[in-house]
Amino acid sequence: MTVASLQKYAFADNAIVSGGNAIASGCTAIASGCTAIASACTAIASACYAIASACYAIASACTAIASSCTAIASACKN
Repeated sequence: MTVASLQKYAFADNAIVSGGNAIASGCTAIASGCTAIASACTAIASACYAIASACYAIASACTAIASSCTAIASACKN
């Protein structure tokens, strides 16, 4: 092989390595984006759980108040 043909292979190898590095960088960026999305989803899920817990507490309080109102209404009838 001549020096010129070896240089052609070297340039081709460098191009392949550069392409591989670019793909790896893209994958790293995508992975970072996915991590950020997952963190946001976790935060949203936590907020939804807190809201659901608050709604359950309010519903329980409303049930207790309704029971008291029913008892008072029964007493008033008598």
